[in-house]
This record gives sequence, C-alpha cells and structure tokens, in this order.
Amino acid sequence: MIIGGSQGISYLIRILQVKIVAILLGPTGVGLLGLFRSALDLVKTVSGLGVNQSGVRNVAEARSRDDATQIAKTVKVLRRVCWLTGFFGIILSVLLAKPISQWVFSSDKYAFSIGLLGIAVLFYAVSAGQLALLRGLRRLKELAKYSIISAVLNLVVSAILYFTLGRDGIIPALTAGAFSNLLISWLSVREIQVEPISITWFETFEQSKSLLSLGLTFMWGASLATVVALVLRGAVTRDFGLGNVGIYQAAWGLSGMFATFLIQAMSADFFPRLTGVADKHEKVNQFVVEQMEIGILFALPGFLLTIVFAPFLLVLMYSREFVQGAELLNWFTVGISIRVIGWPIGMIQRAKGAVKWIMFSSTWGHGCNLGCSLLFMSFMGLKGIGVGFVVFQLIQLVIGYLIGRRLTGFHWSREVMKLVGLSVLSLLICLGSLYYLSDIYGRVVGSLFAIVIGVFCLRELVARLGEDHKLVKQLFKLPFTRRLCSVRESV
Repeated sequence: MIIGGSQGISYLIRILQVKIVAILLGPTGVGLLGLFRSALDLVKTVSGLGVNQSGVRNVAEARSRDDATQIAKTVKVLRRVCWLTGFFGIILSVLLAKPISQWVFSSDKYAFSIGLLGIAVLFYAVSAGQLALLRGLRRLKELAKYSIISAVLNLVVSAILYFTLGRDGIIPALTAGAFSNLLISWLSVREIQVEPISITWFETFEQSKSLLSLGLTFMWGASLATVVALVLRGAVTRDFGLGNVGIYQAAWGLSGMFATFLIQAMSADFFPRLTGVADKHEKVNQFVVEQMEIGILFALPGFLLTIVFAPFLLVLMYSREFVQGAELLNWFTVGISIRVIGWPIGMIQRAKGAVKWIMFSSTWGHGCNLGCSLLFMSFMGLKGIGVGFVVFQLIQLVIGYLIGRRLTGFHWSREVMKLVGLSVLSLLICLGSLYYLSDIYGRVVGSLFAIVIGVFCLRELVARLGEDHKLVKQLFKLPFTRRLCSVRESV
C-alpha cells in the first residue's frame, strides 16, 4: 500500500512531465532526450558496478541476522564505494563521450554534452547508496516520501528549463534531476540510526569484495540492457530519422511506465523478503507464486485498457504527432505483460546470489532481445521492434522458469496457470477486436471486456487479501464496492 500509493502519485507526476516535454520539445526533442538518457544510463550502469543492487542484498542480509555492527559496516562500505563509483563515472563519461556521439549521431556534435553528463552520474551514484540502505532496511515510508518529492522536484525543474531553453535545456535538466534525487535521498536517510563505527580504507576494500563481486554481475546485466537500448535507438535514428526515435521512445516509455511503477512497488518489499528466506526453497517458491498472482491481477486490466486506447493515450500524454506509434505501443504492451509474469521468477537468481546463472541469463537474454528486435525491424519496419520484443519475452519466460526450477525446484501453481491463461486469452480478445472490427466497435468491445476483466481481478485480489486488509477496508468505503467485490474463494 505504501510503496504502491507513492509510486502511483509519482506515476501521475511523470505523466505530466512527459506531456510537458512532448509539447515543448516535439517528437524530435523527445527522441533527442531519449538518446541522452540512454547514454546517461549506460555510463551510470557501467560505472555503478551494480552496487545499488548488491548493496540492497547485503543490507537486507545483515538486517535478517539482526546484526547492528554488520549493518553499520555494510552501510559505511556502501557509502564509500558509491562515492568512488561516482568519480569513476565522471571519468568514464569523458572517455566514452566521443564514441557514443559517433555511434548514435554519426558525428562528434554531442560529445561535449555527453561528457557533461558525468556530473549527473556522480549524483546518481551517491544517491544509489542511500536508496540501497532504505530498501535493505525496508524503510518503506521514507522510500515513499523520496519517490513523491523527487518526482515533484524533477517536474518543476525540468519544466522551467525546457520552457526557457528548449532542447538546450536537456543536459541541465538531466543534471538537475540527478541532484534533486541526491538531495532528497540524503534527507530521507539522515534520521536512520546506524551504530557509529570506524573502519580503515584497507578494511573498506576488503569488505567491498563481496559487494562488488555480486554487484559486477548485476552491472553486467544492466549494462547489456542499456547497450541494447542505445543500439536500438541508434539504429532507428539511422534508418528512420530522429523524429521516429521520438515515436519509438513514446511507445516504449508509455508501455513500460505502468509496469515499472508496478514492479518497483512490488520489489521494494519483495526482494528483501525473498533474500531473507533464500535458503528455504519452499518459502521462496511460495513468495514467488504469491507475487506472480498479485502482479497479474494488478496489471492485467491496465494492460488491456492501454491496448484498447493506445492512440488516445499517446495524444493525451504526448501530442497528436505521436499517434502513429499506437501499433508499436500495442506490441510493447504485450511484451511488458509477459515480463510482469516472469519477473518474480527471475528474482530467485538475485536473492540466492547465483552469479553464474545471473550472468548466463543476462548475456543470452539481452543478446536475444537485440537480435529479435533488429531481425524483425529489418523486414517489418519500426513495429518490428515491438514484435521482436514479444518473441524475446516469451523465450525469456521459458528460460527463467527452467532456471528457477533448477535453483529451488520452482513450479507454477494451478492458480498461476489459470491466471496466465486468462491473461493470454484477454490480450488476444482485445487485440482481435481492434484488428477485425471497425475502429469504434473494436474499442467499445475491447473496453467492455477490459472492464469485466478488471472487476474479476478486483474480486480475486479481495479474496486473496481478505476483508481485514487495510487496502480492502479503504476500497469498501467506495460506493457499491463491497457488493461488487464480495469475498469468495479465488480461482
């Protein structure tokens, strides 16, 4: 409730921010912003060495042992390492500025701007350490406040800069956004009482080995993801022009925004809990199954409505210039829905610290994603990226299941199988209504079906949570919801 509610508010704020950017910068400006963000993400991910993720695991592990001294050591080492990775990020930004500019823009024109992003990398690195502490200690209220306040600050600052500077405000806006994240993260952790402890830099390097060994594994996968994103945007720029990068960015951002909100809300509590029981396979599998059920029930109605109203959402969140991305948005939405199903299974590898399996799944997975996207784009045009993404996510789901089965003996429950079947059928019906009926009838049929599925999912969530759950009590305050969502046995 806490994280989901804060993410929902942040989600609405980001929608407003996206709308402002689309109006002030247009498709070409949105495309340029997407390319700079991809460059920033690449440098930030490589220089961060995965510490933001391994730090969460180390803090959560120390917390599960109720070891105050170990928590203090972990926090001290984490903060020092984050500062070092931040300065490394500045150096890396300068070194990679020219190659990235050449690859993406086929010129050195933007090399200086990319180099300046190193300042933002430093800010993000330091704030990553603060957020890892909050997540590892499961300080959900502080995380919620951080999410909302940083979103508001980013909105205000970026709107002012884009309004006054236009496209020239992109780099200042990205840097200012990183600084506001750092400021809010520092304010969020300052009240956390950590046992005062003094360790030497030699001890820091010794303690950081476990942090970096797993972190480098996380970094490898995240780096591949950002490289794939950058390569795809570069390919779209060369083959279809910068304006179509904006179309691609709009469709991708809109499809992923809802899923990102949902996954971040779930992972804030799920990953630390899963890490705490990583050696108890039966408990791990139970948590994963529960998370899959909740994820599907929360996400499915939203995905269906996104597909049905894709053109209107693009106009609402961006402008009429982006409406041609509706078909691409539909394909991305289908792919993201598969990701939501498979995401909890993939967390098994991370919770157990299975370095070899994480490396394997990351390497082949991102390679498969890039290969499928470029292959389908070569003979289907821009929408081929979406088709390739769906194919990749299907393969990823199967491989992730096989790895989870090997690590913990994981298997899908009958309830999950039914919900997956319902998801597939629902997506096919909504897509079919759009392709085989006239525009207005297709959207009417699709929206009515999405509403029916939404009511079903709501009833199933209530059945799982029970009438005594805080969320259900709040829900029942709305008119007719008690009768509509009367508790019964779940599917």
